[in-house]
Amino acid sequence: ASWLQAKRIAAAALAGSVYAPVGYSTNYHTQQVVPQWAFRLLKVAVVGSHSFYRLPGAWGNPGSFNERYAGREPSPSTLLASRPVSTVPTATLPIQYGALQAPAAPAYTAPASLPQPEDSLPPQSQVKAEFANSGRYLSDVAPTTSPLSR
Repeated sequence: ASWLQAKRIAAAALAGSVYAPVGYSTNYHTQQVVPQWAFRLLKVAVVGSHSFYRLPGAWGNPGSFNERYAGREPSPSTLLASRPVSTVPTATLPIQYGALQAPAAPAYTAPASLPQPEDSLPPQSQVKAEFANSGRYLSDVAPTTSPLSR
């Protein structure tokens, strides 16, 4: 019974029947996400948890919807075959533009030794002793007898 009802609704929609509040909507999406295209279309209705959108300007008006559904989708091969042939010449080789004629960059060599970080704390610090090593790796810090380490 549900399948037959869905089939009737789909057939009516393909025949031109629409749910009036969504009218000439061309796109819809759940409200849990905001698709990238949502800001380029006009929101016309919210039904349940779905937002319905139509094309802006004359593209979304009733006059743009004057053809009936053909009952089939166009084949990609048919669309590709009907494309006009490009007459714009394509670039032949990058060498013509000097891309390969530039001198190569010198090979990178690592320095023999890296500089060691300096201890930049002032000699007389106001930091409490138990927090003096804050931010250092534990392997670089001598064991402490602080009450926090027990």
